[in-house]
Amino acid sequence: MSKAGIRVERELAHLLEKHGFFIVRSAGSGHMNSPDVLAFKLGKYLAFEVKSYSSDELRFSREQLDNLEKWRKGTGIDIFVAWKIPREGFFFLPLLYLRKTAKTVVIKKEDAKKLAFSLEDIIN
Repeated sequence: MSKAGIRVERELAHLLEKHGFFIVRSAGSGHMNSPDVLAFKLGKYLAFEVKSYSSDELRFSREQLDNLEKWRKGTGIDIFVAWKIPREGFFFLPLLYLRKTAKTVVIKKEDAKKLAFSLEDIIN
């Protein structure tokens, strides 16, 4: 993982800590088939796959999405893609908002902005 990716994961972890969550970062999560950040608070369990891209769309492998969905089904924990768009902040998207193709998963920035949840929506 790049230093920028680690920095964005830590940024999200600090935001969640400010709201009273206990955080686990999964180092090398891309190779372990688990989400990047896990957040726990009095019966509230959340998981986040963190992405940071400045392009007009977010795209990653279908295999990674399939692994996240398998993880969600096995744990029952809601997983959100936390897309950090530089100078615009985080956009939180449930996995089902992503369009699947044979090999990739994609969502356009304009769609993400319309569909995304705020952090407050997710944690409350």
